[in-house]
Amino acid sequence: MFEAQQPTGEIIRLKRGRLLYDQRRYDDAIAEFQGALAEDPNNASAHVLLAMSLLHLERWTEATESARTAVGLDPASPQPHYALGLIYESRNMLEEALECAETSLACDPGYVPAFALGARVYLRQKKYDKAIRAASKGLELDPDDIECTNLLAAAQRGRGDHARARASVTEALRRDPDNTHSHANMGWQALHAGDHETSLEHFRESLRLDPTNEWARAGIIEAVKAQFVLYRLVLAYFLWVSRLRGKYQIGLVLGLVIGINAVNRIGDANPTLEPFTNAIVGAYGLFVLTVWIARPLSSGVLALSRFGRLALPAWDRSWGLIVLTLAIGGIVASAAAIASLDGWVGIAISCALYLLVLSGASTIKNTTLRPTAIALASLLGVVFAVGVYGHLGDISLLANGSFLVLMISAVASTWIASGMSMMREPIKR
Repeated sequence: MFEAQQPTGEIIRLKRGRLLYDQRRYDDAIAEFQGALAEDPNNASAHVLLAMSLLHLERWTEATESARTAVGLDPASPQPHYALGLIYESRNMLEEALECAETSLACDPGYVPAFALGARVYLRQKKYDKAIRAASKGLELDPDDIECTNLLAAAQRGRGDHARARASVTEALRRDPDNTHSHANMGWQALHAGDHETSLEHFRESLRLDPTNEWARAGIIEAVKAQFVLYRLVLAYFLWVSRLRGKYQIGLVLGLVIGINAVNRIGDANPTLEPFTNAIVGAYGLFVLTVWIARPLSSGVLALSRFGRLALPAWDRSWGLIVLTLAIGGIVASAAAIASLDGWVGIAISCALYLLVLSGASTIKNTTLRPTAIALASLLGVVFAVGVYGHLGDISLLANGSFLVLMISAVASTWIASGMSMMREPIKR
């Protein structure tokens, strides 16, 4: 009689690691996968699983190294290329991620997760037709694939086809009513359609199923903010612009600027029309200011509630409270200026300008660039404080100098913050 072969320690560790991974206990899973690799450093599957676990903990450099090692050990398998592509996609290296998806499909044309990865990349590039084709190809191979179904719905929503998008997400929920991503997707679908109550229901359910789902967390914050009528209008604008590709967003901004300049010239050339043109320019300025500060200001208001303190990330909560404080200070200073109290006009304007500076810094989500944003904002805070002292102490030269610096900084920050927020974090090689 032959004795049954006992599983090796390596196999036991891999099985245990997979269970821990499925339970989202990524630190424990990493320990198991590293233990398996200590026994067999050339196990490509263990490297892939280690890379995926590190990815969930945002340990970018280690995740990339593990995935590249897996690719080197097993270049003919689709899984290592797919894992590396996921890491690139998470790091906003979209072209590299797309190359990995294509390589994965070259290894195995029937590997559905690679179609999902390609669809996700195209979706982030706002190439909605290509995203729909990639997701649809994945569904041809596996009609029950939830990820491809959700990506198809998101791409359809991006094209403005809300009826089909809703139908796709409804189908995904029918197949798997307890899928956290499907509920989050339905929440965003409802938010785009202006149905904030329905979106709240689905975001809550998504977070109940997976409290770590950041997509659902971001959605529920937007849905709660949308209870404020003014922010609801701003949110509708944000969601509409978010569906436009980058070049169209730039075209929209340039078009508005050129249009406002044309209105100004018309007013200068026709004094009788000047009251109307001034009103248009003023409304445009108010619109720009509202759009620029709406998110951090609403985060500050939300941070005062118990829900906001629990739901908002520490970064958004802190900056929101600072922006809210500045807004209140500006209103108080404006009221004092209207009452003809000396020195308060400069303080009110300085508050408004610094409000723009901090609102710009608050849009930066890149964790590598955040310290730089904080340092710059802090430096401007010192300039702001000096300016206030100058106004209160009637030191006109000091006040005017700091005011000029603030004015230049406020204008520059709107461009700098926009550029910094789009930059990707470099991978250390």
